[in-house]
Amino acid sequence: MSSTDTPPYLSYLVALAASGLVIAYFTDPKRLFLLAKHSRGLWFSFFLFGIVILSSEAIATLVYFNPYDPRDGFHAGIVLCLPALAFFLTDRKWLKYLVTIFAAICVWHFFMMPIEAVNGWKLSWHPINLYPREEWIFKYEASGLALWVYYFAGFFLPLFYLTAGLIWKGNLFERFNLSPRALMLANVLWLVPVISAQSRSAFIGAGAASLLMIFNLEFLRRGKLKAPANLQKKLIIAGIILLGAGVFYFRIMSVGKSSFGMRLDYLKLYFEHGIQWPYVLTGHGYLAERRSMYVPGTQWHAHSHNDWVEILFVWGGLGLLAYLHCWYRLLRAIFIHFVPKFEFWPFCPLIAIFPHSMSDLGFIHLEKAFCLLLTAAVVLAVSFRRKNRIA
Repeated sequence: MSSTDTPPYLSYLVALAASGLVIAYFTDPKRLFLLAKHSRGLWFSFFLFGIVILSSEAIATLVYFNPYDPRDGFHAGIVLCLPALAFFLTDRKWLKYLVTIFAAICVWHFFMMPIEAVNGWKLSWHPINLYPREEWIFKYEASGLALWVYYFAGFFLPLFYLTAGLIWKGNLFERFNLSPRALMLANVLWLVPVISAQSRSAFIGAGAASLLMIFNLEFLRRGKLKAPANLQKKLIIAGIILLGAGVFYFRIMSVGKSSFGMRLDYLKLYFEHGIQWPYVLTGHGYLAERRSMYVPGTQWHAHSHNDWVEILFVWGGLGLLAYLHCWYRLLRAIFIHFVPKFEFWPFCPLIAIFPHSMSDLGFIHLEKAFCLLLTAAVVLAVSFRRKNRIA
């Protein structure tokens, strides 16, 4: 299985995207063409971003003479998989299988993350890398099935909110469907593996996403738009509890972490290199992202600790604009297809990864790229099924 440390080859992902489209065409061409007309702005934004990435990597290799690596540009292969993935998720059977697998993964992390943090017992398809960090009752930073904790924060953490939303509003399980109260409890309990990861930005993102999901569940109890009794009181209590937990968590987990000043220094360094001509237009290429730059008086870092600055550095201003356009189109699709029904759950996985993306890395990480792809595919598939009344 791949990770940011060992990403897949670009050619493999392009072949996967192309073969998926071929299968979709011969399976149900009418549905494929209808899906292509659905949220065309979102389709175009992802396609454009993929083309910009490929162009930037080609320039970096042919003009700037970066050594060729078959993995460079794999992010383009990921975004180009969107049409095929969204098509298969419009099939209720495939979506149900996927949600079942995701739910099992979330249950696994709920139980195993605290055990890993306390005892160091870890099971993963990746090499077992335990990061010692003795604070409070913890001895290690837990990462679950991911290779490192920041990869957990990029995919497995937001995966819970996507899964919970699909269980709640996906109409996938007739005999088994969790009640809103059970889902509220699950959102609170999900903070246990998040705390075990000992990531401050992951905790902020998960806390905000859980609050939004709980608020949404309270308002739409029993499928009706209904303001719960004592809503203001409940929100104040939830906010106080979360604030108290946050203060305790930050006092414990801030020890031994890189300082805000050091992260700001590297953000400035990469930004200054990113806006140099002609790199501000074309970017340095993905290979350059893996070359460490050094701020005197600090430890070396191979990245800027910021999603937007990193994309500016790697794929230039055009890459950053194309990337932000993807976010705009995805958020717009959610506002159009879900917010009128007072459903906010598709925002939750994006909220969960945003603080971590701003303080570490975002789309450059394979895991967060998959998270963005999967969220976009689910938004497209669910809204398409509803619009066309697909059972």
